[in-house]
Amino acid sequence: MAPAVPPLDEQIFQSPEILAGLPGGSINSDSILWYFMNSPFYDPTSNNSALFNQLRNDPNGMAILQDRRALEERLRAGFPTGISYVVASEPSTPAEPWIIQRQFVAEKGGPVQIQGTYYTAGIQILMAPSLLDVINSRLLSVSTHMAEVFEESEKMNQFAPGTAHSYFPARYDATGRAATASRIGSRVGSPTLAATDPGTAVPSLSQSQSQSQPTTTAFSDAQFLSSLQLTSSYYHEFMDENPLTGEPGAFIYNKTYDAVLAEQAQERQKQEQKQQKQQQLADAAAAAAVVATASANTTTNAASAAMKTEPHSTTNSAAATPKTGPVGTPAALVAEAHSRKGSISGTKKEKRRKSKGLGSPVTPTAGSLPPNL
Repeated sequence: MAPAVPPLDEQIFQSPEILAGLPGGSINSDSILWYFMNSPFYDPTSNNSALFNQLRNDPNGMAILQDRRALEERLRAGFPTGISYVVASEPSTPAEPWIIQRQFVAEKGGPVQIQGTYYTAGIQILMAPSLLDVINSRLLSVSTHMAEVFEESEKMNQFAPGTAHSYFPARYDATGRAATASRIGSRVGSPTLAATDPGTAVPSLSQSQSQSQPTTTAFSDAQFLSSLQLTSSYYHEFMDENPLTGEPGAFIYNKTYDAVLAEQAQERQKQEQKQQKQQQLADAAAAAAVVATASANTTTNAASAAMKTEPHSTTNSAAATPKTGPVGTPAALVAEAHSRKGSISGTKKEKRRKSKGLGSPVTPTAGSLPPNL
């Protein structure tokens, strides 16, 4: 079975023998199209082959075939439709490539469609991939790398009840932890004994715990299930009022679940009591305002009624109107002064009444009547 032919964008063409027989013996402006015509990227049914067949029988055709620019002008003028191979870009330095395009024109004067692009790398000619091929290649590369990352991370993932999930096996270095604890002291604040003689040093609490803690490097199903059962049964119970949370080496203090709920209940109760107290104060103020308004209305109505029912006196009082004495005068002296003044004024009134004329008429008696009556 014949091997499968790879796609054109995966093939590389190079032929030093053919290039040596072309003008200049290298890739240049006059030999680039002839060198390209020998590659597998060239279509023998293109307009370039038809023009070559016309010019090789023409006596003046050799001059056009040896001049690339004249050949491309004759190609555009004589074959306005179909497939043509032209040079799209010339290199400005020897390190830059030559760019060749496969152009297709469906009708005369119509748009030019680019069906392929080719470039040189030294004496090699390669086909440039399409944009779709570039995107597919990039996506394939990204997905391949991501799959490798997932596979590697799955191998590195470790779980232990003491350290939970991690990407490296859990290791406990008792020597390193003890040295660190001896330098920084206990986490709970108790100082450690720093003895000059290492043999007489008293180990701290953290040192003893780190030395007694076993090394956990493998996953245990029984221990994992036991941890889940204990967590679901006693998740709300703690040994301390303010327990430690976090992971080994990064413990922090936190409150219990019940303590948080109790604080929330107390806060809600305080808020409700505060609102009730404010409502009671507002109701009391409103009631006091209503009582004050009713009392004021009652006083006003009583005063108005008293003014309407009190008769107006048309006779003079027998006693003089008492007047208030000066500030600091005793009430008895003021009353006595008023009484004396009243008596004097009454005497004067009687004397003036007698001096002015007869008094009021009296009823006549029987002896005073005339005899003829």
